[in-house]
Amino acid sequence: MLGTVIKSLFARQTPPAQDVAAPARGMTWPVKSKVAPRDSRLVLGFSGPSRSGIFLGYMQAQKALFERCGYQYRLVSFEATDWHSQLLDALQEGVRCVVAPAGAGIQLFKVGTGCPWAMAGIPFIKLLGDHPAYFPDRHKQTSPAHVNLYAFPEHLDFFERRLRGPTTSEGISAQLPILGLPPPGFDKASIPTKRNGRLAFYKNGNDPDKLRRLWQDNLPVKVASLLNAAADELRADLSTQSDVLAIERVIDRTARLMDISPLLPHDLLCFLTAQLDDYARRAKSTLLGRVLAKYPVDIYGDFWEHVDFTDGPAVWHGSGTYQQMMASAPDYLALIDMSPNTVGSVHERVGHAAIYHTLCLTNATPFLADYFPEMAQYAFDFNLESVSAAIEKTLARPQEAVAAGYAAAESFARNFPDDRLVNAIISAADLAHARLTRPVVQNFCIWSSTNVGVS
Repeated sequence: MLGTVIKSLFARQTPPAQDVAAPARGMTWPVKSKVAPRDSRLVLGFSGPSRSGIFLGYMQAQKALFERCGYQYRLVSFEATDWHSQLLDALQEGVRCVVAPAGAGIQLFKVGTGCPWAMAGIPFIKLLGDHPAYFPDRHKQTSPAHVNLYAFPEHLDFFERRLRGPTTSEGISAQLPILGLPPPGFDKASIPTKRNGRLAFYKNGNDPDKLRRLWQDNLPVKVASLLNAAADELRADLSTQSDVLAIERVIDRTARLMDISPLLPHDLLCFLTAQLDDYARRAKSTLLGRVLAKYPVDIYGDFWEHVDFTDGPAVWHGSGTYQQMMASAPDYLALIDMSPNTVGSVHERVGHAAIYHTLCLTNATPFLADYFPEMAQYAFDFNLESVSAAIEKTLARPQEAVAAGYAAAESFARNFPDDRLVNAIISAADLAHARLTRPVVQNFCIWSSTNVGVS
């Protein structure tokens, strides 16, 4: 994913997710809508091309969630040939807000120097699940219409500390509650109450040593040395030394050892952070893959060529579509997952597993212990012995594992009801809408040109 970043170290890049559709030529903007955003119950979702179709699968599941909560939801896929007309119809009808993974479609319209979404009074909600260091431009908020919603508190924190200051930032940011979105048509009654046999691991791999070779071949000698030294420190203890803050501390210490000020410019900091965050993920997934090769596990994803699955009971199936993978989850005794170098929340697949009443074996975090104690009993640290012990415990007592999955589903339903995600999105949208329209309520409260002011 970071090959193009390496080739042009500090070049400004357009995030792929923002370039998923050509500008909407020939469409009048701003579109005169029939309903003001404040009064609308229509939410507009955007989806574009993505690996395994994850954007489309997620947004289709989100559509069902919003509709269960009493909203209308129009999904526009930029892969459809008639997406222009779909978009125009929805905008004319009037929408409460736009919701898009990774900000897909935020640059559809070019009107003068202002933000077209702000001109129309429509909040644009960016759902952001990855570290801001990878594509910082994706996280910029150049308009009060822009809202950043983060899946992980560490990513929100990094944005606030490291990116919000040095970039123009006029929008609102918040954290999303954990996600658990079954595919449309999913029937809980179809979930088997007794299961045995194989486990599933839905995860792309990637070779950490290959990334080191990229550093060596493409970077100035001292930059490669800094990254290699930091990578050695991270790999020495993947359980405690490779979360978001640990990576920043490692960069700080390594820079000081080279007599470099750790107060690095934000582009250089983001570059180093993205490299090491990706390295830690590769190292963790490779460790898991090598352990899983010894057990009856079905592995779905790309870039596993560096792990040998030929002799063991594990089977690497290659990549599949997001919808196919999620639909197959209830057939397995348990799922296996790992957090993306975060401890303040869990990966979305833990939420998916809970929806499917299926145990998820994932890495130990305080969040998992607090909200999913049933799964926490099967949690592992990133070392061979701990991962093996979690898998063997599951395989040795399958019905206990199934019961833990059902208990985790009850915890999830209690702590993260359907309307929590919807309320988070609508609340952020309404706050942004107030800033866009600046309603006058009382004569002693005014809106200035840039801020809320008090006379």
